[in-house]
Amino acid sequence: MLKFYREIRDRNVIKVGIAYLVAAWLVLQLADVVVPALGLPETAVSWVLAALAVGFAIALVLAWLFDHAALVGIVRQRTHGCFRYSGRYLGERPRGAQAQIGHRAER
Repeated sequence: MLKFYREIRDRNVIKVGIAYLVAAWLVLQLADVVVPALGLPETAVSWVLAALAVGFAIALVLAWLFDHAALVGIVRQRTHGCFRYSGRYLGERPRGAQAQIGHRAER
């Protein structure tokens, strides 16, 4: 279980989940105010909540599969079985990001 927790922490799944929940809360607050003002039925807020719940699951899966490196954008994670195998040390960039940075520098 500790290995799984480290893996989701390393892949920033926890950060993505927290950021998504904060953004979803803001969207729900906005929907709660805007839906009655537009004369929409109250079930519209329930549909927004359902869409946000489905989006939460999708966001967590995408956070697991992809790594967002600030300089190069979204990079596909290398996986070995169920868990990523990269041999990275603290402070070292992912190998995929290094390869893309070098590729961009050659242009």
